Amino acid sequence: MSIASGPKVRIKAFDFLKLYAIFLVLWGHSIQYFLSTNHYDEPVYRIIYSFHMPLFMMISGYFAQSSMSYSPLDFVRKKFVQLILPTFIWGVILGFICFLIRNHLSTQSPTLWIIDIKETIVFILKGFVGPYPFWFLKTCFFCYILAYCGSHLRLSKYLWMALTIIISQYIPHFVLLDTMYPCFVVGMELRDNKKFCSMICNRYLWLSALFLIMLCFWDQFFWGYDGILKTIMIDYLEISNNSFLDLFVKLYRLAIGIVGSLAFIGIACSLIPQGKTNKFISLCCNWGQYTLGVYILQNILLETLMAEYILLDGVNFYIFNFLVAPLLSLIVLIICVHFIKLTSKSPKLALFFWGKISR
Repeated sequence: MSIASGPKVRIKAFDFLKLYAIFLVLWGHSIQYFLSTNHYDEPVYRIIYSFHMPLFMMISGYFAQSSMSYSPLDFVRKKFVQLILPTFIWGVILGFICFLIRNHLSTQSPTLWIIDIKETIVFILKGFVGPYPFWFLKTCFFCYILAYCGSHLRLSKYLWMALTIIISQYIPHFVLLDTMYPCFVVGMELRDNKKFCSMICNRYLWLSALFLIMLCFWDQFFWGYDGILKTIMIDYLEISNNSFLDLFVKLYRLAIGIVGSLAFIGIACSLIPQGKTNKFISLCCNWGQYTLGVYILQNILLETLMAEYILLDGVNFYIFNFLVAPLLSLIVLIICVHFIKLTSKSPKLALFFWGKISR
């Protein structure tokens, strides 16, 4: 089954995948923020974080081809409005909310309020130029810029792709281009290469099996602690060079992210038809159009407000990971989607909040 389509036709499999990926973001953040344990010690969290952001970046790369034909000015303007403007607007809102939480709306001396206001301004500025909050939007913006520059070089496609991937490994780590940009390029190739598309759709069972095998070794080692692979390399292979271990960690992170993402893309594109679907799939595909807004809002609703007041350490492991966390994630998802739909009715709010330019 070919997964290529016209630029103006929404591909249901990818809309479904986007909703699936953003739900995993909410699920993973529920585990990260509602427990006091280290999140990398939680196996469900580790599984989610093995592929869900690479999947998002691969999907972004898949739909990036049309942007490559813009003039440089139009390209920068459109991507700035789509990705950076909401980052700044919501960064200011998040800074104000954090200011209120820190002060608990309590009265205190004017001097302390002034100091806290200054700290809030610094927080907002750091958030705008640094990786957090909303790191994915900033990373996606730089991926677009790098791919656009590479695609306009007088080089063959695979040569400029290879060149830009090499360049991405030397850009400061705070934008995470070293692991995200290769996924973006794979997404571009997936859209452009029909044979590659067909192979992914036909071999998704093999990719899924390989992904499951790789998950068996996906442990705390990839967060800087001891693990199965570290024990094998140090104790049995006698490899103790830190530079080699760091390179291995980066390559394994990249490999498991790409394999897992391609497996789920193959599954979705093979099982979700482009034509008429049932009501549940149609609803999921519709909600999959709002993932950028959900990603932004969950930072405020889940990571900031709910994380301030919810702690669920005493809940049974299975009940929390497979019932409570998914249920809370679903509630947050529903709230976010309805808020986005409501605000998107206004062209001005849609522009400033979600980077949507009226046609």
